[in-house]
Formats: sequence, C-alpha cells, structure tokens
Amino acid sequence: MRKIFVTPNVKKFMEQADDKTRAKIDSVLLYLTDDKNPLREPYVKHIAMSKYKELYELRIKASGEMSRVIFTLLEDDMVLLYAFKKKCDRDNEKAFERAFKIKKLSEELTEVCI
Repeated sequence: MRKIFVTPNVKKFMEQADDKTRAKIDSVLLYLTDDKNPLREPYVKHIAMSKYKELYELRIKASGEMSRVIFTLLEDDMVLLYAFKKKCDRDNEKAFERAFKIKKLSEELTEVCI
C-alpha cells in the first residue's frame, strides 16, 4: 500500500477545488495507493526532461478544466509537491520548477533533521 504525503500547496489547492475536481483527485489517489496499480497514463505521466526526471505528473480532467499535481516518489510512497490548474503549455515548465524547488528544500530539511 502506497502512502501519500501532501505539501501545504497541494492541501490548499484541494480545499479550494470544486467538488467534481476534488472527487476526481481523491478517486485517482485512492486507485494509486494500491501497489498493484501502476503509475502510468492516463492518470500519471513521468516527466521526461532530464532536470526533472524524479518528478511525475498526476493528470486530472474534471469540470472542463485540466488540473495537474506534480509529485515524486520516496521509496514507493508518493509525495505530492505542487498542484495547479493548467491553462497553457507554459504552465507546466513553471510548475515543474516550483515542484523541483520544493523537493530540494524538503531534502535539505531532512538532512538537517537527521
């Protein structure tokens, strides 16, 4: 069973999302918590760019909008880093960079705490 960890950004995004979007995200995350269900399309896409190779994108379409949740894997658990509504192609690059910075910051904090 995969565990899912959520950053404050993702928590806030989900709280502000409309009911359909929130329900869709919840159902996909529930599906992905089962180790038997692979992390692949149509729900998940691995980021192919070398700089962001540790990141994945949870792809949600609900209420006529596309939402994305960028996450990484910590062992087999999912860490949801950054969520946003996709409005144009350039949104992805900005989101990848923000998620990458959050991931790096969390790694630094973990190293300090040990």
